[in-house]
Amino acid sequence: MNQPERPYSRLETDDLGKLVGERRSDRTFLSEILQELLYRKRKVAGELRSVIYQRIQELGGYFVWPTTNTDEQAGNGTLEMDRPKVGMLKQMGYQVGLIGVSDENRRDALDAVFSADLSLWKHPKQPVSYIAEWGPPESALRLQKMANSIAAFTKNNKRNWASRSDHSIIQWEADLAYLKERYYVGRFNFGWPSTNPD
Repeated sequence: MNQPERPYSRLETDDLGKLVGERRSDRTFLSEILQELLYRKRKVAGELRSVIYQRIQELGGYFVWPTTNTDEQAGNGTLEMDRPKVGMLKQMGYQVGLIGVSDENRRDALDAVFSADLSLWKHPKQPVSYIAEWGPPESALRLQKMANSIAAFTKNNKRNWASRSDHSIIQWEADLAYLKERYYVGRFNFGWPSTNPD
């Protein structure tokens, strides 16, 4: 099975920031850097993600759809992702797993997240920068943040064998397919990845 490509994995986050500055109009490149930054937890990585999210929005919202394939060579640790303890999706009623909500309720929550003014749903522990990453309602930036979040949850779960939940993985991947069909097809023009291993 081929591993997901991470062409920028050997570069420090500061070096990625310099490349982003040099190639700030290359939407495909910016999207690839966002994918790499999902593997990094430090504050500087979160700050660079915010910069890229904003720049993608300025460029008209092009982004590469995330994959839920894992990098098995990285071991069984979790994919590093900088997020509050109560994330936006959960705060808006999205929850998977055996104690999660029904398919219909999850889709309703996803619809609400995509179209809501999230500044009205602030959690006291969510920084303004986190809310800004979600972009305006019904934007490519909003869809990208939703898709990247769900893809990261899936990758984390696939890689962490000790707490792996196939039920949750199935629901996350079904919800990504729902987002693609409902909001991506016919609205945005960017490559859509497969969640199946190569």
